[in-house]
Amino acid sequence: MKKLLMVSILLLACSAFSEAQVKKTGTKKSKPVAKKVAIQQPAVNFEEIIAASTPVIDKTTNGSVNWTEQYIEAKGSSVIDAERFKNPAQANAMAARGAVVVAQRNLLEIINGVNVSGETTVEDMITTSDVISTKVEGIIKGAQVIGEPVLKNGMVEVTMRVPLYQSGGLAPAVIDGVEALNPEVVEPVDEKPETVSATNAAEQTQKFAFNMNGKKFDPSLFPIITDKDGKVLLDLSKVYDPKSGNFPKYLQLTKDVMKGVGFDKGVQFLDVLETSTGKITLSDIGKNKINWQKIGKTAATIGKFLLLLI
Repeated sequence: MKKLLMVSILLLACSAFSEAQVKKTGTKKSKPVAKKVAIQQPAVNFEEIIAASTPVIDKTTNGSVNWTEQYIEAKGSSVIDAERFKNPAQANAMAARGAVVVAQRNLLEIINGVNVSGETTVEDMITTSDVISTKVEGIIKGAQVIGEPVLKNGMVEVTMRVPLYQSGGLAPAVIDGVEALNPEVVEPVDEKPETVSATNAAEQTQKFAFNMNGKKFDPSLFPIITDKDGKVLLDLSKVYDPKSGNFPKYLQLTKDVMKGVGFDKGVQFLDVLETSTGKITLSDIGKNKINWQKIGKTAATIGKFLLLLI
């Protein structure tokens, strides 16, 4: 089997590909000519790409971080105490309550280990900020029980979940502390600021891919892209809107799948020099293929895009 090129793709403005693009044509006024038929480019369905991909999930002993579906999940279980609670319904209810407490504790453990930006974890931020600590505590208390409690082997097991980026999730709780983590970030200067509409942003979108050359990329809440000198080209925390909760979905695809969903044309491949947790460093040639300032505006305007790991 032919070895596939290992790359990751940042697909911005999926709305640009959810509608067919039509070329403008005209006719000569001097004489009748056959009417030209507008050529439609194959539309790329956002959900089709997700369905064809392999989800990016970091699993732990008691749960997982699902970067594709964007949630943190943990399980908890508790023994059904039939001796103390003679009524079976009451015994089950008390065991379910105990399982929730255990699941919340496991959620906190998983959340503490999530990288926010670079090597900085949520736990690091909690220890330095009472505000963030209080918000994370609120997230745990507001975690949702998924499905019904499961009874097995004399125990009750529950599954609990908190979102990564949506309201009531982890990212909104820590976003205010992220700017201090990246003091080296230099915002591009725009002498003539302009408002980018969703339609114009879609038209300006560039499709590009990171040629990873076999390197592994570990996700973080807010990854950054830099050049070899450390200058930040794109800081995804800058395009995050806590109100909408929109953020790239991490996916894994092969080049064959890309072709199958019609997203293999016009992709710019950018050579990656190094990777670390939540950080991709590009070569000079790679970074110069993309207008990063425009990409940042586009991402912030449209809000719905993907980070595909291939």
